Amino acid sequence: MRITHLYKHYLPHPGGVERAMHSLARACAASGHDVRAIVSADGPRPTRRNVDGVDVIGVPSFGALQSVPLAPTYLALPARDGEILHVHESFPLGTLAALLRLRRGRATAVVTWHFDVVRQRALAQLHRAVAARLLARARAIHVTSDLLASSSRALAPFTDKVRVIPHIVDVERFRAVPAHPAARRIRAWAGGAPVALFVGRLVYYKGLGVLLDALARVPTLRLVMVGDGPLLRDLRTQAGQLGVSARVLWLGAVSDDDLVGAYSGADVFVLPSTAPTETFGVVQVEAMAAGLPVVSTRLGTGVERVNSDGATGRVVSPGDPAELADALRAILEDPAVRARSAEAARERAREFAADRLVERYLALYAEATA
Repeated sequence: MRITHLYKHYLPHPGGVERAMHSLARACAASGHDVRAIVSADGPRPTRRNVDGVDVIGVPSFGALQSVPLAPTYLALPARDGEILHVHESFPLGTLAALLRLRRGRATAVVTWHFDVVRQRALAQLHRAVAARLLARARAIHVTSDLLASSSRALAPFTDKVRVIPHIVDVERFRAVPAHPAARRIRAWAGGAPVALFVGRLVYYKGLGVLLDALARVPTLRLVMVGDGPLLRDLRTQAGQLGVSARVLWLGAVSDDDLVGAYSGADVFVLPSTAPTETFGVVQVEAMAAGLPVVSTRLGTGVERVNSDGATGRVVSPGDPAELADALRAILEDPAVRARSAEAARERAREFAADRLVERYLALYAEATA
C-alpha cells in the first residue's frame, strides 16, 4: 500500500501526535509498505529526509497563525495514484489539501481524529467549515478510545465509520535504564527524595499550575519537568511564589536518549491535564514501559483508558491540587502499592506495542480501500 500521512510537524518536533504518527508510519514501513509524511518545514526552504524508513517531506513554511503553519504550497501536494491519505486532525491545512486531492478521485482518505478544537475560536470556525466535508468523504475514521468516539460532537454524524485502535508506542525503547547518565543526574539532584516526572509541552491544557500547587502540598517530593512551551516563564514565577523552586528541575526539551534517562530517574509519572484536548497521552505509555506508576486526570477521554485507576496508578479529578497531592502520596509512601503499580504499568504498556497493533491499522487501510 501507498500511505501518506498529513500533519503539520514530524519528529523530532515535540508532541504526542508527532510521536504517535511516527510510530504508526514506521511500523507500516517495516511491514513492507510505501510510507511517507508531508509536513511543514521549519523555514522557507523545502526539506526531505528518511526517518526509520518513512519519507518525510517538509514544504516551505513562513511562520504560523493560530498554530497552523503558513505553508501555501501544502495545498499542492505531490500526488501518487491510488494512495491512502491519512489525515491527522485537527489540521485545517491538511484537511483542505486532502479535499483537493479527493476531488481528483485518485486517493482514499482515512482520518485520525485526535481531538476537537476547543480553544482557538478562529481556527475552530475554519475547521468546522471543512472538517465535516472531509469526514463525509473519508472511508474510515480512526480514534484512539471509545470515550473520544462517543464524546466528540464532530464525529456524531459519522459513527458508522468510526474505528477504535489505540496508538502504537515503541515500548521497548522506553524500558528503564537505571544507569543512564540522565537518570543518575536526576537521582543526585533529588538527594534520595522521591521524584515525580512530567513530560510534555508547557501549554494551558496540561494543568501544570495545578501540579505546582500539588507539589507545594507534598514537602518531600521533587518534580522534574521535561518540555518547553509558552508558559515556562509563568510557571517559574508560580514556583517561586509557592516556595518550591528548589524542588523543581526544569530540563526543557531533551533528546530521545535523555528522555529514556528521565523516565529511568523518576519514581512516578504525572499527567495533570485539565481539558479534553488531552485525548490519549502517549507519554503515559512511555512512562509505563519504564515501570512508572502514573497519576493522571479524569477528562472523559482516552487518558483514563490508558491509565487504570487502582492498577497502573491513580486517576483524579482535573484542576484539584489537593486530590492530586493525595494520589502522589498514596503511591510514593507505600512501597507495596508502588511495586504493584509499577508491574501493572509494565504489563499495560506491552498492549501498545507495534507487534500487537500494526495489523489492526493495516486492516483499517484495507477496509478503506476495499
